[in-house]
Amino acid sequence: GRAGASVPDLAGKTGTAEFGTGTPLPTHAWFIGFRKGVGFAILVEGGGVGGRVAAPMAARFAEAL
Repeated sequence: GRAGASVPDLAGKTGTAEFGTGTPLPTHAWFIGFRKGVGFAILVEGGGVGGRVAAPMAARFAEAL
């Protein structure tokens, strides 16, 4: 996610996981990453798209490390 691009040494991957039924399928948003030797994962249940929802949260977390 571009949201993490401004955080030095943050590395990670965004994702979107479909679940349930319906059209379109609902999705969970996630980001898994690491910075300064700390690995972490963010999962937002029913949150939508990882790059738009979980990545900004990950960036805020990583900045605090």
